[in-house]
Amino acid sequence: MRNRINELKLGCALAALLAGALPASAWAQAADPAAAPAPAQEAAPPAQDEDLQEADEIVVEGQLRGAVQGDIKPELSLNPADIRAYGVSSLADLITELAPQTSSGRGRGGGGPVILLNGRRISGFSELRDLPPEAIERVDILPEEAALKFGYRADQRVVNIVLRQRFRSISSEVAFGGPTGGGFTTQRGQVGVVRINRNGRVNVDMQYDGSGRLTEDERDIDSPIASTLLDAEGNVVDVRPYRTLVSPSDRLAINTVLSRNLSSKVTASVNARLESTSTRSWLGLGGVDLAVPGSNPFSATGQDEIVPRYIDGTGPLTRTVQGRTAHAGFSVNGDALPWRWSVTGNYDRVTSSAVTDGGFTGGAFEARVAANDPTANPFGIIPLDQVRILPGQIARSTSSVASIDGLVTGPLAQLPAGELRTSLRLTGETNDFASESFRLGVPRSGDVSRDRGSAQLNVDLPITSRRRGVLDAIGDFSLNANIEVEQLSDFGTLVTTGYGAVWSPIPQIRLIGSVTDEEGAPTAQQLGNPVLITPNVRIFDYVRGESVDISTITGGNPGLTADSRNVMKIGANVTPFSKLQFNLSADYIRSTTRNQITAFPAATAEIEEAFGERFVRDGGQLVSIDTRPVNFARAERSELRWGFNLSVPLGSTIEKRIRERRAEYERQREEAERNGTPPPPPPENMFGRRGDGQGRAPGQDGQAAAGGAPGGEGGPRRFGGSGGGGGGFRGFGGRGGMGGRAQFSLYHTVRFIDRIEIRPGLPVLDLLDGSATGNSGGNSRHQIEAQAGYSKDGYGLRLVGNWQSGTSVASGALGSGDRLDFSSLGTLGVRAFIDMGQQLRLVRDHRWLRGMRITLGVENLLDARQRVTDQNGVVPLNYQPDLLNPTGRTLRLSVRKLFF
Repeated sequence: MRNRINELKLGCALAALLAGALPASAWAQAADPAAAPAPAQEAAPPAQDEDLQEADEIVVEGQLRGAVQGDIKPELSLNPADIRAYGVSSLADLITELAPQTSSGRGRGGGGPVILLNGRRISGFSELRDLPPEAIERVDILPEEAALKFGYRADQRVVNIVLRQRFRSISSEVAFGGPTGGGFTTQRGQVGVVRINRNGRVNVDMQYDGSGRLTEDERDIDSPIASTLLDAEGNVVDVRPYRTLVSPSDRLAINTVLSRNLSSKVTASVNARLESTSTRSWLGLGGVDLAVPGSNPFSATGQDEIVPRYIDGTGPLTRTVQGRTAHAGFSVNGDALPWRWSVTGNYDRVTSSAVTDGGFTGGAFEARVAANDPTANPFGIIPLDQVRILPGQIARSTSSVASIDGLVTGPLAQLPAGELRTSLRLTGETNDFASESFRLGVPRSGDVSRDRGSAQLNVDLPITSRRRGVLDAIGDFSLNANIEVEQLSDFGTLVTTGYGAVWSPIPQIRLIGSVTDEEGAPTAQQLGNPVLITPNVRIFDYVRGESVDISTITGGNPGLTADSRNVMKIGANVTPFSKLQFNLSADYIRSTTRNQITAFPAATAEIEEAFGERFVRDGGQLVSIDTRPVNFARAERSELRWGFNLSVPLGSTIEKRIRERRAEYERQREEAERNGTPPPPPPENMFGRRGDGQGRAPGQDGQAAAGGAPGGEGGPRRFGGSGGGGGGFRGFGGRGGMGGRAQFSLYHTVRFIDRIEIRPGLPVLDLLDGSATGNSGGNSRHQIEAQAGYSKDGYGLRLVGNWQSGTSVASGALGSGDRLDFSSLGTLGVRAFIDMGQQLRLVRDHRWLRGMRITLGVENLLDARQRVTDQNGVVPLNYQPDLLNPTGRTLRLSVRKLFF
C-alpha cells in the first residue's frame, strides 16, 4: 500500500516537473485541443485506497494542446523561437519559407500542404494566411498519410498551426524593392488587426502590392527577333521599347475572419476575402504587310514583294488583364466524445477579363498601292486614316464554385494495441465555368458545369504497441486503408483507393509505406477556358533551331479525358538525438499516370510529329501553335528526396545581463533585510523606468512591462523573468524569451525516371535525357534546396540557396544529333533583419521603436543566369540571359511595426 502511494507521489512529481518544463498553454484537454488548459482543481481526483490496492500500475499521460491525434507524429515541430528566427511577417510568408519541408512529390502539380488549426480543419488557408507569426505557439509538419485522417487524399503534407490562447496586435508594413539593374520598382503596404482570446479570434487585414514596367530595351538584349517592320526611312524598327519583360501590376486584397466558441465543445468561424488584380502587357508593334506589285512606281526591284510596314504615330499592342476574386467560407468543429466532427463550406467567384489589341490591315491604302496610285508610297508615311484598325480580342470568364463537406472521426473499437479509428468525409460541390470571347469579329461562348459528390472512408488499425505491451519487441506498427468514390456529372464515377503501413521499431525511427490508385478529371478551366490568340509570343523552334515570334492559341480543350495515377511511397523519418532538434527524412516516390492531363509541351520534333495538326508553318517557318492542354498516353517518374533539419538554441546575451542585474538586486535586498536597512530601489527596466517593488513598471501590467506582450498570458511578470517560460519578454516574440536559434536544412532530390509516352507507337520522351515538355529544357536529375539561419539578441540572418543540374535537349530534325544545352543553375538569397524592440538602449530612449523590425533582403545575390548554347556554343536569341531572367539580383527593404 505504502509503495503504491509512493508511486503515485512520484508520478505526480514527474507530471509537475514536466508541466513546469513546458509552457502551460502547451497542454490541453485531450477532448478539445482548442479549449484552454484545465485548471488544477478540475484535474482527475487522486485514486482512492481501494483503487490503489487493485491497480497494477499508474500511467501518467499528456498531449500537447492542439496536437493532431493519431499514431503519425510530426516530422518537424517549430516553437516560437524557431518561428521568430525566420524573420517573416505573416503565416503565408512562413509557409513559403517552409516550402522545402512542406512540399510533396505525390500531389498533382507539386501538392501544397493541408493547413490545420489546433488540430482541426478550417474552411481554407485564407482563414490564417494573414496572421502575424507572433500569434503562433507551434507549427507541426506531418507526412502525407496524416491528411487521410482529415478526409484529404494522401498527396499533401499536413501543417498544423497552434495559436496562442491570448494575443492582440495591430500590424503594419511597408516595403519597397527592385532589381539592381534598374528598370522598375515594387511596392507593398499592409495593415492588420488581430485579437485572440479564449472565446475566439478576430482578424482583419488589407494588403496592396504593385510593380512597375520593364521593357526589353532596358536590358542587354540583342536585336529584336524576327522583326522586319520598316519605318518611313526604310529602317528596321526597334520593337524592344514596346515589349514588356515585366508587366506593371496591381493587387489589392481585403481579408476578414471571425471565430467564436459557441459552447465548450463547439467552435465556429467565418471568413470573407476580396481581391482585385490588374496587369497591362506590351506585345510589340502592330504593322501591315503591303503587297507591292513590281510595276509600282515606288518599287526599287521591279519584282512583286511583300513589304512589312510600321504605322507611324501608333503605340504598342497591349493586353490588359483584370481579375476579381470573392471568397466566403465557414467552418464548425465540435466534439461528441470520443468522436469529433466538422463541417466546412466555401463559395468562390472568380471573374477575369482580357482585352488584346487587334493590330492593323492595309485597308484603303493597301488598295491604292495595289492600283499603283502614284500618291500612295508604300515606303513613305502611311496615313493612319488609310489603314483599318482590327477589332481587339476580348475574353471573359466567370468561375463559381460552392462546396460543403462534413467529417466525422473517432474510434470504432478498442483493440489490444490501441483504438481502431476511422474517418468519414462527405462532400458536395457545384462548379460552373462560363466563358465568352470576341475574336476576328466572331463571338464565341462556352459554359462548363459540374456537380460533384464524394464519400471518403479511412481506417487505421493498430497491430502492435510498445506503450501497451502488445508485441512490443516489434515496436509500434499499424495499417491503414482508404477509399473515395466521386460522382461527377460530366465524367461519371471516379474511384480512389489506398493502403499503407506505419512502423516505428524504436521511438527514434518511423517508417511509412503507402500505395494510392487515383482517378482524376480535368478541371473546368482546362475544359472551358476561352480561346485566345496572343501575337508576337517569343519561343524557340527546336526543329529549325531558331528563335521566332509566333501567335499562340490558348484556352480550354473540351476533348480531354480523365486520367488515372498509381503512386507508391516509402518514407523514413529519424530523430536520433533526444536533446538536439535534428531530424533526417527520406522519401522514395514512384508514380505512373495513364492519360496524363498536361499543358502543351515545347515545339520539339518529337512533339510536332505527335501533334502535327497543332503546328502551322509558312515555308518551313513556324507561325502558330495551338497550346491548349492535351492527354499523354502514359507518364512515369520516380525520385528520392532526402534531407535534414537542424535547430540549435542560442542563449540571449540580453537575458543573461538582465538575470545578472536581478541576482545583484536580490543579493542587495537580502543584505539590507539582514542589516535592517532600507531596501535598494528596483533596477531600471529596459525602458529606463523603475519597477513598483514587484518588478513592474508603474501603470503597466505584465504584458507591457518587458516590451509589450501582445495579449500575453498570465498576470504580472517580474523583472528579468527567466525567459524559459516567457518571463518578462513576451514582447520579444513570445515563449523562449529573447533566446535565438541557429538553423540549417538541406534537401536533395534525385530523379531516376521521368519519361512520357505521347501516343502508342511513338518514341518515349525521356525528360532526363534529351527530351523536353517546356522551353526551359528537360527536367534536372538533381536538385538541392538549402537554408541557413542565425538569430540572436534581435539580429537575424537567413540564407536560401537552390541548385539544379544542367540538362540537354535534342533539337533539329529527328535523328540530326543537334542539341541545346542548359547549364546548371544555382541561386542564393540573403535576408537580414533587426528587431528594434530588443535593442534596449534605443528602446529606452525611443519607445516608438517597440515592435518594429527592419528587413533587407537580396534575391539572387550572385545575379546568376542560366546559360543556354547550341551544339556550336552559340546562345540562341530566345535564350539570352536577360530574357531568361530579366530581373536578376533584386533588393527589398521593409519596415514592419506591431502596435500592442
